[in-house]
Amino acid sequence: MRRGFSLVTGIFLMVAIAALAIAILSLAATTSVQKSQAFLRTQAELLARSATEYTVLKISEGSILPTGAGLSTHNAEIQADPFAINITVRFIAEAGISDDINGTAIVDVVVEAPNLDMPIRYNRRTVQVP
Repeated sequence: MRRGFSLVTGIFLMVAIAALAIAILSLAATTSVQKSQAFLRTQAELLARSATEYTVLKISEGSILPTGAGLSTHNAEIQADPFAINITVRFIAEAGISDDINGTAIVDVVVEAPNLDMPIRYNRRTVQVP
């Protein structure tokens, strides 16, 4: 009788320890994925900030100009594996100032990493007023 009870107790303890080990491994895997996602999201935010600053620099030096009075749009795409960066600049130029950079610029930057297990998409919009 004692041997049977010891055997049942031993099997129960082994099952309990195995279940605990599986739970710990599952938690560790989930934490690892969350840390990776947080890192990639931070990287996407920094890429968006850098792309915005670069675009504003190009606007201020005159490399990107409005094409005339009214609304004009300029687009650019940059690949930074695993991210794709899409930059759109919309100028709202004042009438009669088409050759000058005195119009308002709306800079939209979209950073995407669609091929990951959990896709990342980060949008950043800034308004540059002369």
